Amino acid sequence: MKLFIAVVLLFGVSPAQQCLVGWTQRPNTNFCYLYKATPKSYSAAMDDCTSYNGVISNVGDQAEQDFIAGLITSQTSDVWIGFSDGSRHEGIWIWLYEPCKTYLNWDAGQPSYGNGGKDCAVMKSSQASSHRWDDRACTNLNAYVCKTNLDGTSMFDLASFNMECYINCLTKFPAGTCIGIEYRNNTCIYEIITYDHTSNGVNTSYIACTTELPPQPTTDAPSTTTTTDATTVAAAHPTTAAAAPPTTAAAAPPTTAAAVPPTTAAAAPATTRPQGGKKNCKKRQ
Repeated sequence: MKLFIAVVLLFGVSPAQQCLVGWTQRPNTNFCYLYKATPKSYSAAMDDCTSYNGVISNVGDQAEQDFIAGLITSQTSDVWIGFSDGSRHEGIWIWLYEPCKTYLNWDAGQPSYGNGGKDCAVMKSSQASSHRWDDRACTNLNAYVCKTNLDGTSMFDLASFNMECYINCLTKFPAGTCIGIEYRNNTCIYEIITYDHTSNGVNTSYIACTTELPPQPTTDAPSTTTTTDATTVAAAHPTTAAAAPPTTAAAAPPTTAAAVPPTTAAAAPATTRPQGGKKNCKKRQ
């Protein structure tokens, strides 16, 4: 053991990362989970998970669903999951973390909405229900599962902003459907509202994501312009002026074309300083 510690101090080698005491690492992932049996409201549960740099756990697929269900130790309280329609408007469900996940596991007839008062989702604790989901009032008190990164970094790393992604998302998709834009790894990620079905009289919708490389910003390059303006062409390609069609050359004032070059050519030698310098040098000799 002493030898191992010496190697760590000498070479900076650290043992494999582990979850905090009481937390459980999901196999083959870099996430840790903690089941909290003490019931809290949705917002209070979120505050608690945030104190660990985490979130109320999302459920990204069936494997994560089964893993979280296995953490539930009490069947007396359902379990909050990080899924809500309160942050947008009634019927649009979005995950607190990884909004592009499309896995769903609602129980029959859910979400029921309850006249607009049910904006947060729970995973049912009863095994008889196969731990399917239901919507509840966010002020209800329920158990919950926190999820954090294995390395302890925050779950809320902000993606950078890209103006081309932003403009393209707003113009490419129907008005009001583009509700989120991220820019990661040189890729635009658009969060788009997609309607799934009508549940209990409410248009239930979710967030689907589409990705693309960011459009390149347009730049003004005179050499590639398609304009037929003679001034632009001549400025970009001076030698092209002589090759212009005869009618274009005739349209230019002849006196201007003839007067400019001779005056410029004649004036340049007369006003240059080197000749005067030579005379001064001879006088000094």
